[in-house]
Amino acid sequence: MTTAMTTAAAADQISAIEIFLENLVILMEAECADFTIAKLDHWLDLCTQRMIATGSTSPGTIGALWAMQARVLGV
Repeated sequence: MTTAMTTAAAADQISAIEIFLENLVILMEAECADFTIAKLDHWLDLCTQRMIATGSTSPGTIGALWAMQARVLGV
């Protein structure tokens, strides 16, 4: 498998994960009375700050998480 194919496949997988998460968030907001996108956004912020404080995740992963959070939640 070439690098271009591997990169394309990884990009497709990332896009699929983002679409899955977007649909999951929409479902949760529609079906769970106490769930809101704002609450999820706040929770993700808290978790990310904890990962930064403990150094449990690389800066690159944190950046990717923030980018996905913005794309999935639209915040």
